Amino acid sequence: MKIKSIKGKIAAGAIAVTVIGSSTFAFANTNAGSQFKAWGDAQIAAAKLAISDALAGSLKTAKDRIESKASANKNAAEGRINQAGTDEKAETKSNIEAKLKEHIDSLTSQLATFLATIGGDFNALVTAENNNTTSSLDGQYSALETNITIVLNEAKDTNVRDVTEQSLLVKGEATSKLIQEINRVKQELADEVASQKTAANNKVTTHLNDGVTRINGQLDSLISGLEIAARNSIANAGQDVEDSAAANFDRVINLISDNAPIKVDKQKLQVSNKLVNGNMEWTVTNKNDFDVVFTWRHVKTGVGGVLETEYAKGKGDVGAGKTTFFTTPTDKTGSVIIEWLDEKGAKQNMEVKEANNPQ
Repeated sequence: MKIKSIKGKIAAGAIAVTVIGSSTFAFANTNAGSQFKAWGDAQIAAAKLAISDALAGSLKTAKDRIESKASANKNAAEGRINQAGTDEKAETKSNIEAKLKEHIDSLTSQLATFLATIGGDFNALVTAENNNTTSSLDGQYSALETNITIVLNEAKDTNVRDVTEQSLLVKGEATSKLIQEINRVKQELADEVASQKTAANNKVTTHLNDGVTRINGQLDSLISGLEIAARNSIANAGQDVEDSAAANFDRVINLISDNAPIKVDKQKLQVSNKLVNGNMEWTVTNKNDFDVVFTWRHVKTGVGGVLETEYAKGKGDVGAGKTTFFTTPTDKTGSVIIEWLDEKGAKQNMEVKEANNPQ
């Protein structure tokens, strides 16, 4: 319809131009080319205007339709998108909640498994660790006990030996000085007596008495010193036995943890003898874990005494403590009886013959 309208307008314009041209030719001698150009320009301008006008109407109509369709399609798409969003949110929520439930159920199940076994697991761990700790500490104690015993026993032996040797040196030096002093004063007195023979009897007697008093004082001092030393030796001997008894008590007490009853095992006591430098040397060997005190008596001569065997652990002879004593050899019929108390307080004895003939 719009194309036909444009064609009608072009025909009407052509008619009008023709009429005008005819009138011009009637009234003036105008150049035909110029007129044709003017007419042509007018035709072209009119055609362009007609096209522009027609296009403007068509463009507006097309744009209105496009906008209407686009609006309808947009609203429909928007609805579908909104619905898709709603559907997707519902589906996503459902899927997430399902996955969340799956994880929670898995966690709950795993937690139940842990709770069912965790107590036993930690109890087993505690038991194993405690056993390891006890074993480690007991091992450390055992190692330290051995080391401490050896070191302190060596220190004791060294100091006892040093005290004895130094004291003997002092004793020897003091005795020598005393002898020198006695000899000196005796000689001095003898010289004085010889030179003063003719002196009055009172002076000689007085001088003699003074000398005797001085000597007696020195002898009294000597006797007092020796007595004090003897008393100290006796006290030390008693203290040594007391200390040894306390240590032996500890060794017996340490055997409490053993399941077997504590006993003085006769099988762990052995007596042997041999001839050494003309004397019969008797050796009592003890393999018990504590000292054993015993009496011994030589049957034929009646000589005897009280001794002890040291316990086995930590001695020079591995696994045994030894004690020796000597008797005068008699003959093959001679023997020694040793006697000790067993774990019940009953006396036990063993008789061993001379000439390496134990029974």
